[in-house]
Amino acid sequence: MGWNRTFEWTSGVRLAYNRTFSPPAASYSVRLRPDIALYLPDGPNADLHLFDAKFSVRRLSDAGLDTGEGGERRAEAEERKGVFTRGDLYKMHTYRDAIRNTHSVWILYPGTEFRFFDSSNPGSVVRSPEDLPDSICGVGAIPFAPKPDGGSGPSPHREAVATLRKLLGRHLPGAGADRRRNLVAGFTRFSAAD
Repeated sequence: MGWNRTFEWTSGVRLAYNRTFSPPAASYSVRLRPDIALYLPDGPNADLHLFDAKFSVRRLSDAGLDTGEGGERRAEAEERKGVFTRGDLYKMHTYRDAIRNTHSVWILYPGTEFRFFDSSNPGSVVRSPEDLPDSICGVGAIPFAPKPDGGSGPSPHREAVATLRKLLGRHLPGAGADRRRNLVAGFTRFSAAD
């Protein structure tokens, strides 16, 4: 798809893929490029919400290739089980601090645990998207992985969908059978920047 792709809806909602945030206008320090930037024009979650995928393969055996090595360190085992790391959270704090007007930053990772650290309520940890505050400011982790069995069973993306619904709020199109058609009809522009 390339970098700096933006989609915009009539409501003013914009979704950018690999947008570069450069100093001095968008970042106060260095160039940063989160995977997804969601801009909301108004409401309790107005401004930027960033999403960054953390799907990494660190060893050939993690990709299903036998290397003949035995023994694994705890951090490697946790990564393969699908947990986000402290380093991932540090990166989200970097995005939130450096990129102007950013309200929340999220790790998308192949795990099972939802976490949100609310900056308006230090020390609290939200463990379900349904418990997110109306105004979402902070950093979090959303489990997001393909279905392990290739398609049957419950969606592994429940937390991602619930988080987006909470963020978008009134910007969501009408309910029912027309929801998908309204979302597509509301799409007004696609742009590709250099």
